[in-house]
Amino acid sequence: MPGQASRDQTCTRSARRVFLTGPGFRGELVLHPSPAVSVERPQEPSTRASSARRSASLPPSPATELLVLRASSFDDAASAIDSVRTGVPVVFDVSGLPTPVQTRLTDYLCGGVVLVGGSTRCLQPGCWLAAPMTRPASCPGKALDET
Repeated sequence: MPGQASRDQTCTRSARRVFLTGPGFRGELVLHPSPAVSVERPQEPSTRASSARRSASLPPSPATELLVLRASSFDDAASAIDSVRTGVPVVFDVSGLPTPVQTRLTDYLCGGVVLVGGSTRCLQPGCWLAAPMTRPASCPGKALDET
């Protein structure tokens, strides 16, 4: 299924390229994980025909840098917000924490990302994508705060 990923890989130092598709995103990702962070990889399609059909329908897109964080404290959420502010999307995983802590970290992350002009989307329970907003190509000119 497009956009689904498995958590069977752990990356230590090297960057990895992954191609993901799903609602609101399509393109190649360059993953730069911190030490001992799990990397999500897309599952292989069940048939070659569906893979060829899917790749033929998607235009090529440039590589995008993506940070993968497994949260353990509010400092991790602050790092994720800073990354979104600088234009780097973040996959933020709080699944290993108690439910009240997950809720507080998620609320903090979502509020901070909105303040820096980004958006969040729940990928699965306990795993969030925080991404910067981009200006549509059809709207060149002044930013909203430049009047």
